[in-house]
This record gives sequence, C-alpha cells and structure tokens, in this order.
Amino acid sequence: MDVFGTVVGAINLAVKLVGYLQAVKGAKEDRRKLLPEISALGTLLQVLHGRLRNSTTNGAGGSFSNRLVMAGIEEPLHKCEEALRGTAERLEGLVSNVGAGKSFSFAERMKDVRWPFRQGEIKAMLDRIERLKSLVSLAFQTSLMEFVEKAHDELAAVGLNVARIGPAVSAIEADQRGLGLDTPGFYQQHHEN
Repeated sequence: MDVFGTVVGAINLAVKLVGYLQAVKGAKEDRRKLLPEISALGTLLQVLHGRLRNSTTNGAGGSFSNRLVMAGIEEPLHKCEEALRGTAERLEGLVSNVGAGKSFSFAERMKDVRWPFRQGEIKAMLDRIERLKSLVSLAFQTSLMEFVEKAHDELAAVGLNVARIGPAVSAIEADQRGLGLDTPGFYQQHHEN
C-alpha cells in the first residue's frame, strides 16, 4: 500500500480508537496518556492527508509523497497503522464478545469491556506515535525548506533580471537623448499629427 492509502487507513483507525478509548472502562491513567496522543496523531495524519492530496492534485506529481518516503516515514507509518489496527481489533474482539447473540448498542457493550492492555504495550504504542509525529514533522520541515529554497532561487533569478533592467533603461534613455527623442513635447507633437 502506498503512503497515501496508509495515511487514510491510519486516520480511520485513530478515529475508531478515540471512540473506544473514551468508552472503555478501567486503566484511567493509561487512557489519559493514550487518548490525547492518538487524537493528536489523528489530527497530524489528517494534515498529512491534505498535504498529500494537494501535492497530487496540483500537478506536483506526488513529490511530497516521495519526500516522505525518502525521509523514512513509510516503515514507521506502516508500523503505526499496524499498532493502531491491532489495538482496535483487540478492543473490537472484546466488544463483539459482550452480549454475543444479542443486539446491544455499542455504548451498552462498552460498559462491560475492561482495559485489556499492559503498561509495556501502552509505552510501546506511545513511543511509536511519538516517533511517527517526529518523522512527519521532519518531512513537513524538509518540504517547507525545499519550498523556501526554490522561492529564494526564483526570486534571485528575478532579482538578477530586475538588476539588468536599470542599465537597460539607462541605455534606452541615452539612445533617446542621442536621437533627440527626449526633448519636451516630442511625443505630443508626433502623436497629434
């Protein structure tokens, strides 16, 4: 799967996990740590998704996506998506076992679901999320620096051309003076006739 698809999958999983984390019982401290990190990751992934979508629709040819791959984000992104998926599946499995065969709402089933994770699992997930956030930030910074450098080069090229305009205008003025075209009323006289 490409980076774009992985980001979309991770966003969906992050949203789903936020819902589970808000509804599940127990391990209040673990959930207190994990919930804002997954929410922040979801937001960052949405920004990343928008940036990827814009880079492919505005003719950039996926160059931002390529920079993300070059920045080494692809593997951690896949691992993060796998971790989010594993967490969501684990919670979904618990939820689906509650009231098996009966039609309980999600909220009713979540009342009986207890936190199934150990402290080490939460720490590993938080570490993966933090690493991914760092890599995405680095990719954004790299992209911004490339944009700034490109803009600087383009402005420098324009500046060189603008610097050439002054001497060219001076040469034209000198030519006009040499031809007597700079006398007062010259243009008015010739345009009236």
